[in-house]
Amino acid sequence: MLQKVFWQVCLDRMLCKDHHCLNFGLYTLVISVFVAVLTYAATGESAGRREMPGLFFAVVTGKMANFEAANRPCRGGGPDSIMDPIFIIGMPASGKTTFGRALARRLGREFIDLDFCITQRFRASVAEIFARDGEEAFRRREAAMLREVGEMEDVVVACGGGTPCFSSNMEYMNGRGLTVCLTATPERLRERMLLGGDKRPLVKGKSEAELGEYVAAVLAERGPYYSRAKVFMESSQLEDRRQISAAVDRFLADNPGLF
Repeated sequence: MLQKVFWQVCLDRMLCKDHHCLNFGLYTLVISVFVAVLTYAATGESAGRREMPGLFFAVVTGKMANFEAANRPCRGGGPDSIMDPIFIIGMPASGKTTFGRALARRLGREFIDLDFCITQRFRASVAEIFARDGEEAFRRREAAMLREVGEMEDVVVACGGGTPCFSSNMEYMNGRGLTVCLTATPERLRERMLLGGDKRPLVKGKSEAELGEYVAAVLAERGPYYSRAKVFMESSQLEDRRQISAAVDRFLADNPGLF
């Protein structure tokens, strides 16, 4: 029992950020390994191995790679399971960022907002890029950024509303991971766009009636691309934390074999 406590103290000191703690941890580790070796030599059995925490034994025996593989966090599949990216697509204001962030948190994945990545890379908002360089230039940058973040693993990527419709992006996403299309009613889309219209370059300045026409037109235009998603989820109810949590619960319950 005392040996176990001693090993835990070593581990605590090794993980301490303070350099004094670290030095103490190194000293105690060296002493402890020496004691374990002497014990083994005297008894003919590795008493130190029985008492030594897995990390220290892995270091001593040179099997760190095996230790890391055996202790890698697993979120589905086998112990070495790595999850392909999840791409959230759908109409503007369908809730991609809101739902994607909540889903990533629930699954223990990293959340990536594609538009945010573009604005950080080019130091300009989406609206500014549209106004300054035009939509074609934006779509080229969007496609390049999609392929950059799409090569990451264990991520949930919230795409822009138009992302699936350009540069063979839909083919790329379906080949790389899981595509999830959010579907909200036209009325709900219009309401959300009215609340955040100044942030969306394609709807900025439109009246409520014009937004209704815009939603209908965009749904007709982009529908064929959205329809190629692997999974669909109704997203009209994402207006508060309770609804968001319930939506994630429902999504996971409806797709038990995917996660």
